[in-house]
Amino acid sequence: MHDVEIERAHRVGSQRLDNCPIIAKFSRYKDRETILKTARQTLTAQSQFSVREDFTERVQLHRRQLSHKLVTARNEGKFASLRFDKLVIDGDVYKFNEVTQSVERIGNSRVHSADRHQQIPPPNNSRRIRGVRQYGQSRNADRQQCGQHESGRVDRNISRDHGAEGNNRQSGQHESGRVDSNISRDHGADGDSQSETDFLLEGDATGVD
Repeated sequence: MHDVEIERAHRVGSQRLDNCPIIAKFSRYKDRETILKTARQTLTAQSQFSVREDFTERVQLHRRQLSHKLVTARNEGKFASLRFDKLVIDGDVYKFNEVTQSVERIGNSRVHSADRHQQIPPPNNSRRIRGVRQYGQSRNADRQQCGQHESGRVDRNISRDHGAEGNNRQSGQHESGRVDSNISRDHGADGDSQSETDFLLEGDATGVD
């Protein structure tokens, strides 16, 4: 085991030579947990000293009230352990109620651990994903609007082309009408000249007779 660093250590209560509690604060939390675990595994009731975690008076009172149920559960062959101010027996969590002055079951250790995991907030990647989605949606909307404008332009050009064709058709019809009228006029002139010629011939023939 590596060297254990202690920030401070002092005696508690009167300075007796035979038996005096000592409170020590470790620099590393891992060293503290290692010492407590080793003490639980190696020290017994016949040992000359004991090592335990330092609690407030309120927590110590709760632990003393829970210790009676702890001993009873272990005598029944159940797995029981004290965790801070709570008692865990085969997964069931018990706590001392100061109002009723009794030990009450408050839930299951697995449920409490699941609740702690659910309370952890998720990472903020969803905001970035939402931003990307919103950006993509706006881009798609812009593209759709551009497509609508382009289709509108094409429709306008097509209508313009159709209008030009209609105008050309109308102008062609006007031109053909003009040609037809000219042709009819020419035919009329030819008819007039032909009738006049025929008339003169008939007059000449009459005069000859």
